[in-house]
Amino acid sequence: MTSTCSKCGNHSFEIQENSPARSRYMVWMVQCSSCGSVVGALEYFDSGVELQEQKRSLQHIGSAVDGCASRISALEAEVRKLANMVKVS
Repeated sequence: MTSTCSKCGNHSFEIQENSPARSRYMVWMVQCSSCGSVVGALEYFDSGVELQEQKRSLQHIGSAVDGCASRISALEAEVRKLANMVKVS
């Protein structure tokens, strides 16, 4: 089955980037490649891809926080050792 433009009968379509008036987001307009009649719209950003990028960023931040926590624990242990050495002397 082939899709057909309801305006001119063409069977070829393309997508065109568009920024609708009063919209905060871009969209992809699916339009007839012959007459330009719009037959549909697609989200500009893929939500799944965006979520995966956010997940990777959060994992990176989590790793950095874990590294900082380890270093803080090591510093606390060294401070305790120094404090004990001062008490002994």
